[in-house]
Amino acid sequence: MNRFLSAVSGLLRRMRKFPRALGARLDHKIHLSSLEFFLADTCNLRCNDCAASAPYLSDANLPSLETFVESLTHLSRAMRSDQLKLLGGVPLLNRDICSFIRAARQSGMFRNIRVATNGLLLPKMSEDFWKLSDIVEISLYPATLDSLSEAKLASLKATASKFQTRLEVNPVTQFMQAVSGARIEDSQLVQRTFSTCGEAHDWSCHLLYRNRLYRCSRVHTLDRYLSNIGVQHENFTEQDGIIIDGRESLLDDIRNYLKSARPLQACSFCFGTSGPLQEHR
Repeated sequence: MNRFLSAVSGLLRRMRKFPRALGARLDHKIHLSSLEFFLADTCNLRCNDCAASAPYLSDANLPSLETFVESLTHLSRAMRSDQLKLLGGVPLLNRDICSFIRAARQSGMFRNIRVATNGLLLPKMSEDFWKLSDIVEISLYPATLDSLSEAKLASLKATASKFQTRLEVNPVTQFMQAVSGARIEDSQLVQRTFSTCGEAHDWSCHLLYRNRLYRCSRVHTLDRYLSNIGVQHENFTEQDGIIIDGRESLLDDIRNYLKSARPLQACSFCFGTSGPLQEHR
């Protein structure tokens, strides 16, 4: 009986994987489990060790909807993704968030739209927002427990349920130190950090920013942060991403970019996913 159950379990696992593999053979597109997009760089909290450097950025740097639509038009020829993850900073600070969600849906690239937020602005969101979002993910920090009480979270869950949106609440008590304010001069250490970085290789934290695709979601905010504190560095935003346009070689170019073993320029100022953990402050 145990042998039979084991065989059935193995068959079910293979069946779950089969449609995805079949789709890859049929449409030849690159498949990502997630693609990230910043709707705002700034945040209404000031958390130490924020991986997105949000406390140090004063300009929201709101994206262009026209550029977003154009990039997805080109990217959809080469890629599909289980989800688009809208983040920041706080994506809810972008008053045009619903237009971006509609554009993402119209692209046909994504199965789900996920919005990642600290939750503080959720009570102010419109019905359209809840209707359009598949998943709303709240990072619940110690500093927001008073504002997001159990009663408030219950109310938000009721609203989400009304519109058939999944609400996920994830308590966060620690941040991983991600960013170095000084260049890491040891090239072997940089290579090792990149080679073992979950964001670059395992967690599908690839980012669409303006008209470029990046292997890491930290590139443009790290670029802005170092400029703000006066540290000399390369132009990561220009050098670390791959341009998304209508060229015929786009699919092969993206595939080669994602497979490259070469660290990004930004990796010289980053601890990847091996940085020390710090209590949330």
